[in-house]
Amino acid sequence: MIAPEIRLTSEGDSKAVRSGANRPTTGSWIMPFSDGSFQRPREYQPGAIDADWLYIRAWVPDPLEEVAPIIDCVAWPKGSREPWWMWRNIATFVGEHELREAWWEGRPARMVETPADYLACHGAAFCILDWNADINAMLGAVPGVCCSTFRLAQKLSRTLQQQAMPKLSITVAMMEAA
Repeated sequence: MIAPEIRLTSEGDSKAVRSGANRPTTGSWIMPFSDGSFQRPREYQPGAIDADWLYIRAWVPDPLEEVAPIIDCVAWPKGSREPWWMWRNIATFVGEHELREAWWEGRPARMVETPADYLACHGAAFCILDWNADINAMLGAVPGVCCSTFRLAQKLSRTLQQQAMPKLSITVAMMEAA
């Protein structure tokens, strides 16, 4: 993704300034949508948000292989941690390396609340981006999860319990005694 060439002036008027100096050094304008996705407008539009973002690449099992392709991107408002939006809505979490290392080392995987937190800890954790995804499958065989906050631990526990509940009707047939 390329940083836009047009951004509102500091006075906040509707005139745009074409200057590399006025482009954000991190982040850029995004147009978020109610379905949790975002698009990058070619120029500023009303409702656009100045955001930071993180590219999400496909998993490459061998660190000596070439860099994997970008499969998605997550963006959030600059200077904030939430909410966040997905570019393609493909990725369900970020930090697969943490889950694999935790499994290999037999330790709990470190989990953070937001993509901004993931960057703040230099990727030494994982973060769920889509809470509707199959989290049990995501966690795989890790022996446990160490959440960064109590609120996150509660949300993870509640979601795992809800996802484990059967989605079918269970009844009891009354049998007559012979």
